[in-house]
Parts: sequence; C-alpha cells; structure tokens
Amino acid sequence: MRVPSRDEDAQATPSPSAAQGGLQLVTEQEVAVRYQVTIHSVRRWRREGRITFLKIGRQVLFRPRDLEQFEGSHEVVLKALLPGRRGNRVRGCATIPGRDTGNG
Repeated sequence: MRVPSRDEDAQATPSPSAAQGGLQLVTEQEVAVRYQVTIHSVRRWRREGRITFLKIGRQVLFRPRDLEQFEGSHEVVLKALLPGRRGNRVRGCATIPGRDTGNG
C-alpha cells in the first residue's frame, strides 16, 4: 500500500467550508492557482511577511479577508496615458487613494 506524501496529503485535505460552520479557508495550492504563480512564490510571500496566513498543525491556510488585503496592497490604477515613441504607453501609475500600499 502506497502512503501519500505530505504535499499530497495537504492537497487532499479539504479546507473547512461555511456549510460545516467553519471559516472558508484557502490552501497554498488554491492561492497559487488564484494568482497564477507557483506554490514556491506563495511560500516566499509567507516567509517575507507579505501575506498573512494561519498554520494549523502542518497545514497552512489563508483567510479570504487576508487575501483581499494582499490584493489591495498590490492594486494600481492608471494615472495617465501619454503618447510615447511607440504609440500610447503607460507613463505613470498611482495607487488608489485610501489604500495602504505596504511600502512605508
């Protein structure tokens, strides 16, 4: 009988759902898929303190509100489209007023 690896076991374990009375938590794998990055990038973000997470036993989970905060800290809007040498190019951008950029 084959014993699943730790990564396989973590992926196979479903996160608690709202129907079960718990929080809707997201796994590392789900975060990687959501942001179209590798799981190594998600783990690096954790190590660098860029993204808040929960650790229950060996399982690393993320709350939706923490993911929204992470997204908000990376949100930018166009400041101006000015003609460049090769047509219109983005010449500047600004963060949305009232948002914490996490750069200070």
